[in-house]
Amino acid sequence: MNRWKRRWIWLRRRSLTDFALAAEAMVALAVSRIAVVALKFKTYSAYLDSGAQDREPDPEVLRRVGRAVDIVANLVPWRAMCLESAVAAKWMLRRRGIRTTLHLGVALKDKFQAHAWLTHGQTTITGGRTGIDWTHLAAFGSEPGREQTQ
Repeated sequence: MNRWKRRWIWLRRRSLTDFALAAEAMVALAVSRIAVVALKFKTYSAYLDSGAQDREPDPEVLRRVGRAVDIVANLVPWRAMCLESAVAAKWMLRRRGIRTTLHLGVALKDKFQAHAWLTHGQTTITGGRTGIDWTHLAAFGSEPGREQTQ
């Protein structure tokens, strides 16, 4: 069974709450795709810097949002890139009052590569399992106790 079909089966077996979270992730991915493709980075990077409240998140919420974005990113009819997934998850968590930091990095492994990932503290929400040691370039967002780098 291919990966795409397994993801649909996983999604169908979830609760109504998880299905609603997946629907929210699909909308968030579509909006982030439009922003990344149609807008200049300078335009939507201001959105990335705006923070949410200082609410301490439930680790399960972080895991569920990250999982929903990862699952839906493999189901959408376009190739969802890491930046789009990170922006979508950041938007979803900000709606829940949770501050996160979006990171951008690069690596040179056979060729130049760029990557985006989203964190809250030491928890990686999206883009964490790449197997590549990324050189950190910038961070967008403001978590309590974390310095801002740009």
